[in-house]
Amino acid sequence: MRGTIALLAGSIAFAVIALLAALGTESGSRTPNLLALSTPPVPRPTMAPQPTPPPFPTPPGPPFVLPQVPTPEPGREGPESTLVEVATGRSLKLWQPGKRIFRAAFSPDGDWLVFDQSQDETKSSLYRVDLRASQLKATLYSDGYAPDFSSRGDLSFLTTRLDTLMNATEDLRLVSPSGVLSTLTPDMYGLGVWSPDGRFLAYVAPAGQPAIGEPIALMLYDSQSGATRKLAEGDPVQGDYRLQPEWSPTSRYLTLAFGGPTGLHRRAFSTAPRAFSVEVPDRAVWSTTDDVLYGYDGTADPPGLVAFSMATQSSSRIDADIEPYDEPEPSPDGKLLALHLTANPDGRRFGGTAVYSLTEQRTLYEVEGGLRRWSADSKHFLQQSGAPGCFPGYSIRAASDGHEEGCLAQTMGAQFSPSGRYIAYVKPQDYRNDPRFWLVAHNDLYVRDLSTGAERKILTDARGPLACLVWSPNEQWLVLKALCDGG
Repeated sequence: MRGTIALLAGSIAFAVIALLAALGTESGSRTPNLLALSTPPVPRPTMAPQPTPPPFPTPPGPPFVLPQVPTPEPGREGPESTLVEVATGRSLKLWQPGKRIFRAAFSPDGDWLVFDQSQDETKSSLYRVDLRASQLKATLYSDGYAPDFSSRGDLSFLTTRLDTLMNATEDLRLVSPSGVLSTLTPDMYGLGVWSPDGRFLAYVAPAGQPAIGEPIALMLYDSQSGATRKLAEGDPVQGDYRLQPEWSPTSRYLTLAFGGPTGLHRRAFSTAPRAFSVEVPDRAVWSTTDDVLYGYDGTADPPGLVAFSMATQSSSRIDADIEPYDEPEPSPDGKLLALHLTANPDGRRFGGTAVYSLTEQRTLYEVEGGLRRWSADSKHFLQQSGAPGCFPGYSIRAASDGHEEGCLAQTMGAQFSPSGRYIAYVKPQDYRNDPRFWLVAHNDLYVRDLSTGAERKILTDARGPLACLVWSPNEQWLVLKALCDGG
């Protein structure tokens, strides 16, 4: 059954509405300065020799190169999802008329891009691009959709089967780094989620006969042993709310929400052979550095923010004197919490963000507007801006004290690069707050170096409602597309 994926993919019209709504309101070694390269780049830095990975298993039939698509009639353009090389602006259009791209995934070494194209609820195909090739081309790989790579290089994706009554079921398929193709389960709900260390794949499947409202099971696949086991089963949440498991940063634990007579409840599970589970606050998220959940616990006395430790299976109070209306957002370094504020009876706080220091155990500052995302180095965060001269758009704020370091006016889809050094964003050439305009908008893609402030346009005139950006792990490539991964 299509389940959550059909809702996520949706129609382009739905994506347009979501984009308009968004207009109202992601350490290692030093990376080269990609923005300084306006001419063809110098050779990439020499890396230690690596064994050539086995190629993906190729389905029967010759490779298929995406044809050059003629210019559509005015007013009928599709979203021109595009792959772009950051240093040179070299690009490859990934779209075909009448089809949409739901997910694009880069391999962890940055050598491959795999993306899907869907024509309707039951027809979808996977394509791959060899990013090491001198000439970029997309070749047909398999039927399927929602590709995702583990950090070890395993590829997972879903395929759809129709029975005699035209009911659709989902198969979860895997391709190992050595090229072995296998089917993990004949029926599942939602998407599988890889653990941060790449060893486990967690997914939700029917506990018995698949049917709406019937019990679900949390399953765990171990890529090291090849074994699959059931961690738990229970009632589904009405509407399939938060059906995907969520991993702790150490890969030792994961959480999933279940339904029941008293409403939604959330449990955390151990991946150890002798697994255990414990109920945790519903509105909670994993720390980015350890096995701790941060969230608002309405059952505490008094209710408030808590830190729930999996090591002790107990909660401790966070004395922030703030009741967030949504889940906290920990910074990648694990030192700060962003708390989304709603109006209090005294009117002191409204629609803003408070940043709380977990090391100093105090609220550092508050700013108006909602935090959109942290940079990977935890030095900056993006905030939907309402400031004069920067609306609609984003403010780039310093995490240390919240002051504004830059403004991205009349932009969409801003995303930090994996290292946090760069930020990419989309600018419509002729900004208009008009749904008809977004269907045929002509967009430019920019990248800014936050260490120098330098900005460069790397793609011009991509048409359609495009505001979802995906960086490659090595920061050398970007995919610009219309539908976000939920991703």
